[in-house]
Amino acid sequence: MVVSLIAESDAPGCNSLSREVRLVDGIDRVEIINLIDKKAVRSVEGVHIGFSFNVPNPVVHINSPGTIGQRRKISFPARARTGFASNVGWTISDEQVGVTWSTADAPLMEIDGLTANIPRSQPDPNAT
Repeated sequence: MVVSLIAESDAPGCNSLSREVRLVDGIDRVEIINLIDKKAVRSVEGVHIGFSFNVPNPVVHINSPGTIGQRRKISFPARARTGFASNVGWTISDEQVGVTWSTADAPLMEIDGLTANIPRSQPDPNAT
């Protein structure tokens, strides 16, 4: 049996945004499907989708092209966390709980929150 919740909404720069959360009986995972119908925007812009995980003291392992690495336990300045590439996925865990995260179509991920510090997109370099 499959149970899903679909939410549709407006989004800047998009014709439509549809999000589906899907659970399959007997499978220990949650599928999240985001469908974005982008407008033909010619100025510099980007789409950011945030996912928060309730992992109090996380250790993040990143499967990057050619290696598996552990994210340093220090906080990155905003400009240094605007994109970690992953060709397979991430593991976010502590001593009690863990999440394995993989994405088929968006290999760049940010840690510690979404940032606006993409070159030429934000006039304030300290904005987050």
